[in-house]
Amino acid sequence: MTMFDEETVQHMVSHMNEDHVDAMRDYCHLYGMKIFKQDPKMLRIDSTGFEMLVNDARLRINFATECETAEQVRAALVALAKQARKQ
Repeated sequence: MTMFDEETVQHMVSHMNEDHVDAMRDYCHLYGMKIFKQDPKMLRIDSTGFEMLVNDARLRINFATECETAEQVRAALVALAKQARKQ
């Protein structure tokens, strides 16, 4: 598994939480998780997927393939959002 440095991880997590809450809602919908409380919050991200806090529970979503770069992570997140919006 590719490990990203902590600064990169925190940047990606902060960016998602500040700018892409709608996409995280879409991820929840894609995986059948209804949002009853506050908006989902991304907790961690790594080369194989990410964890969000949804309704006080952790939801782990894995990427289709392992990512080796931050750009690949971005592309995987965008692909998941597009997939969710088609449903």
